Amino acid sequence: VNQDGGGILVDDISYPEFQGYLELPTDDYLIDITTADNSVKVAGYQAYLAELGLADAAVTVFASGFLNPAVNQDGPAFGLWVSLASGGALVELNDEAFVPFPAPYCGPLEFNIVEPMTNVEFAGIANRSNAAQDGSPAHEDFTALTPGQVNLGESYDIILEGNTAGDPFTNRFAVFIDWNQDGEFSGAEEVYEITQTITGSTGEDGQQATQTLVVPSDAVVGQTRMRVKKIYATTAYLNPCLGTTFGQAEEYTLDVEGLSSDGFDSTDFTYYPNPVNDILSISTVSTVDNIKVYNMLGQMVVETAPKVSNPQVDMNELQSGVYLVTLEVEGSLQTFRVIKQ
Repeated sequence: VNQDGGGILVDDISYPEFQGYLELPTDDYLIDITTADNSVKVAGYQAYLAELGLADAAVTVFASGFLNPAVNQDGPAFGLWVSLASGGALVELNDEAFVPFPAPYCGPLEFNIVEPMTNVEFAGIANRSNAAQDGSPAHEDFTALTPGQVNLGESYDIILEGNTAGDPFTNRFAVFIDWNQDGEFSGAEEVYEITQTITGSTGEDGQQATQTLVVPSDAVVGQTRMRVKKIYATTAYLNPCLGTTFGQAEEYTLDVEGLSSDGFDSTDFTYYPNPVNDILSISTVSTVDNIKVYNMLGQMVVETAPKVSNPQVDMNELQSGVYLVTLEVEGSLQTFRVIKQ
C-alpha cells in the first residue's frame, strides 16, 4: 500500500496471511498487485479514501475476477472493490491509470440545485440533454462526443439553451476554452462572457443565448477542452473553477486545426497604424471580400464587405481596447490583433 505521492506504508500484504483491519490515516492510496515473489507488479489501483469521504470508516477491500480473462473462458476482469461497514453499494476502485474527470482541469464544479443546460451547439457539436431540474450531474462530461472542429482565426456561433426553473429567473452563460492547452482556463482570450441571457425558459421552448466566438490565430493546434457554465445571478460568473447555488457546467472536446491559406498568407498584406485612433488601413495583393472586427468577448462589432484590395476600417466609434480583425481573401482567412486607443 503506497500513499499517493509518498512512500510505501505497508509492504507485502499476502493472501490469506493478513487478517483484521489495517489502520491508515485518511488519505489517498495506491494499492499494487504483485506476483507471489513480489518481483513483478501486475496491476495498480487507486484507493482515494480522502476523496471518497471515508474518514474514520471501517472498510473492506476485496478482489474478484481474472487478470487475464482469456485464460479463464473470458471470465470477468480483475478488480478491487470497497465494502463499507455501513452497507450499501460496493465502491469499485479505479486502476492507477484512470484520470478522474475533469482532470487536469479544475473541478468538478458544484451546484446545490442543478438547473441544467439543455442544448449546446458549436462548431459541429449539437448536444441536447435532460431538461429536468436535478435530473443530471452538476458537472457533466461530454468530452467523448465527436469534437467540435475549429480553425485558427475563424469565428463560430455558439447556441445555448437551458432550464431557468421558472419565471422571472434570468440565467447567463460563460464559455471557457483552453486555447494554449496548458490545462487551465486562465488566459484572457480563453474566457467568453455570453452577453445574451435567458429568462423564464423551460429549456425546451426554443429560447436561446447566442454569440460569435473567435478562435485566436495563435491557438495551439490539436484537441483541447471547452467548458460551458450556466448560472443564476452573477456569483463567480466568470470563474471557470467555481460553481454556485443554481446552475450546471458541461465539458466538451474541440479539435483545433490550422487555417487553409492557399494563395494568401501573412506576407501578402499589411495593416497600419497599430495602435489605431480611427481609421485602420489594410493593403493586400488581392481583393478583400469581407472584414469582421471582434472585441475580446467574441462579439462582432464591425463588419464590412469592401471588395477592394486596399480597404479601410472605421474604428472611431469603438471603445479603447484590443480587437481581433479577420480578413476573408480568396476564400481564406487571416486574423490579426489591433489596439484601439
